[in-house]
Amino acid sequence: MLKPSTFEDVLTYVMHESPLQEASRRDYASAIKRLPLVTGTNRLADIPADFAVIRARLYVRKYDRHLFKSVQAYHAWRRKVLAALKLFLGLIAADRASRHQVDGWAHLKAEAALLIAKGELILHINGLLPLAFITKLARMDSLEPRQMDNAYILARSHDLHASQIPAFRRSVRLLARLQKEAPKLRDLLPMEDIAEIKVVRRDPLPPIPQALLGEVDVWLETHHQGELDPVSNTMVDGRSEATIDGYRQAFRSYLGNAAKAGVLTNIISLEQAMMDNIAVPAMRAMINGTQSEGKPQLAPKTMLDYLEDVARLANLEGIATPAITKALKWNPKLKTGKVARRQMSPENKAFCSWLLSSRDNEMRFRSLHIRFHKRALALMDQRDAGRRMKHLDQRVVQAASLAAMTAIWLWGAPLRIGNTVALRLYGTAPQVFLPNGKQKELDIKIAAEETKNKRQLDQRIHPGRHRAIEVVQWYIDEIRPLIPGADGSIYLFPSSIKGRDHITGSAVRKWLHLHAVDEGIQINPHQFRHGAASLYIRGFPGAYDHVAQLLDDKPETVRRYYAWIDDEAVMADVQSNILKLAGFQ
Repeated sequence: MLKPSTFEDVLTYVMHESPLQEASRRDYASAIKRLPLVTGTNRLADIPADFAVIRARLYVRKYDRHLFKSVQAYHAWRRKVLAALKLFLGLIAADRASRHQVDGWAHLKAEAALLIAKGELILHINGLLPLAFITKLARMDSLEPRQMDNAYILARSHDLHASQIPAFRRSVRLLARLQKEAPKLRDLLPMEDIAEIKVVRRDPLPPIPQALLGEVDVWLETHHQGELDPVSNTMVDGRSEATIDGYRQAFRSYLGNAAKAGVLTNIISLEQAMMDNIAVPAMRAMINGTQSEGKPQLAPKTMLDYLEDVARLANLEGIATPAITKALKWNPKLKTGKVARRQMSPENKAFCSWLLSSRDNEMRFRSLHIRFHKRALALMDQRDAGRRMKHLDQRVVQAASLAAMTAIWLWGAPLRIGNTVALRLYGTAPQVFLPNGKQKELDIKIAAEETKNKRQLDQRIHPGRHRAIEVVQWYIDEIRPLIPGADGSIYLFPSSIKGRDHITGSAVRKWLHLHAVDEGIQINPHQFRHGAASLYIRGFPGAYDHVAQLLDDKPETVRRYYAWIDDEAVMADVQSNILKLAGFQ
């Protein structure tokens, strides 16, 4: 049996056998030699020369900030590693040969390009580029365009990495469009009408009986809607909608995994679904479930949260959950979830560690509102120069909205994302108060019933060289009016989508990924809270009460999440003192 190839073999090939020029060989070899450091291994011989494995391991969106100066540097390194591997595996030569292959796909592309040139097909010539992806897949499967059908498309979608799905969808969408808009190509296109492919969820859970989901809603309404105050005629002391949605998701996961395990048949009530003979296989399916890439279906902490929510609500109904209770106490994976709950996630800790590692990183973080402001202005210059494209207008609004948000997070209060997107600027109960007359500050006031910990928030941005107030004011005056429907909205960040009051947290996360990486920082909304807390604790060790006030959190929670910063500082002092005692300093 042949020994599987490793990156040690790739390095040997690049240095001694590849057709690359000497300078390129050294460049590619240097990139390969960094691979153990990036992947957490000690030698190249332990890293398989498997393209799918390596591409999945080297995330496009995540990288170690300590190893690369910027996301651009990481992407450049990643491209070299993957290119070297493709060269070693012969994939580049295969791609080149495929591009020059004369078959039905080549004929289809040529004829479509001819129709575009004649004006008989309204499509930019570059609009045929998505065809390349499905062409490559079909050629691998020896499939001509006429032989393609929806069954093949669906089956092929299950084989793809999640990162490939968008390109695959664009290819399929283009085939369907050509079928509708280019009748002259009918004899070159699939015989079956191609349907739009939906995003394939990895390891989808079976459907859940609606009666059970309806009963979940009844339980939630009974126990979590709060009590009616006869004076105000409103419900008070109820759980937030986000919390209630979390309970719903917990039950969907539990019941879906019960269905996956095949034990939900003939179950007509939630009380039955809580019985041990249902709960044990449901939990086993939940805990052992994996995605197609072999990743866990759910993180241990998420499993723990879900099962605790299920048991908690069932217990409020007077239903015992002995199997779930026992699993929460003894199951090893759920114990791992408890450990994860007591400390900062590795991803967030890596961000904080990066932030604290240099003054340059800190200033990049503290000036993000200025960077987003400049980015928005540059995009507006393109817009004013005549490039009045819809996507350009959207990017202006995105960058400007991020500028205003980060100004608030960095120099006012690192609000939770739910409170941020729902900030009210107008109406009878505004939460944002702009400078006016003698008041030079920008105030943010959020009532206790609208915060996670039911504490009123009174935060203030003071004027200063950071220019945070000016950025927020500029957004309100210059950018907010550009958002469709903003005139009739009371929200600081109104949504342009019909039927939606304000932008969503998921939209902000996408915008940050799109714009922040170009500013040399990789960050999500919640990491602004982690960043503010980390910097404060570094400057004022042990000031957990102050950070708790800043974050609207409990001191014990802050200590649990951020004590590592003080611990590392203490250990550094200890090691320094040992060197001094030994006479080496």
